[in-house]
Amino acid sequence: MTDEASAGRVGAGVPTITSLDGTPGSAILWLTDPDNGLRAWKAVPEAGKMIRIPLPPTSFVNKFQRPVFGNKKIYLSTSNGQILCLGSPVALPLTCSSPVDFGNVVLGTVATLSVNCTCNIPVTSIAGVVIQNSKYFTASNTSLPTGPYAKGSAFSFPVYMNLTDTVIANMPNTTVPGVIPGPVSGAINILTNNGVTGYSTSQPISLAGILVSNAAILQVTPSEVSFGGVVVGSPDAIAGRLIQHKHACKMV
Repeated sequence: MTDEASAGRVGAGVPTITSLDGTPGSAILWLTDPDNGLRAWKAVPEAGKMIRIPLPPTSFVNKFQRPVFGNKKIYLSTSNGQILCLGSPVALPLTCSSPVDFGNVVLGTVATLSVNCTCNIPVTSIAGVVIQNSKYFTASNTSLPTGPYAKGSAFSFPVYMNLTDTVIANMPNTTVPGVIPGPVSGAINILTNNGVTGYSTSQPISLAGILVSNAAILQVTPSEVSFGGVVVGSPDAIAGRLIQHKHACKMV
């Protein structure tokens, strides 16, 4: 059992298990969903819990996706038409606290956490940040230090999970909720001007949190009921077909 939940909507992919040439204890369970991206756990539980394995942020993951593996790399397609590849060695300029997990955040409120970074190389300046999933997560370029920084220097800046304008409401012209309580994720990329060559100029950091509503919300399972085929002109077609189905309802 994991301590994390998948997206509170359809879109979670098929769980995939890999191992290192069948070596006992090396198995990893992989799972994607549109709100959390790619996640991984040790497939063998410890004390009844599956242990999360930290990964770089993977936003905009397509629904129902299964990661593809090859040559010690992982490939994913994104909803904005790109291909993500994880596993290629990258020299990062910083070592930062990641993932940044806000935990439970109530709709209508703001939570603040600090990102702490240490320079792996001399950094001439911090050029700015780029936020993925800015619907929920924000950070200000004005809060960033400017530098320069020597190797081993440390700095920090605040990141916010801002739900002040987040409400439970259907998307325009639909009956589909635009916001559903549950886990969400994003990413922040710190852009750097490095003092040495051969290092990345973008430092990715994972962001995560759980949307919580103080008001009760009704969830019904299953969300769809099939009436099957109905022959035109049959009694069912004329009078309508009645089916009985048990639904599980809960207030969250």
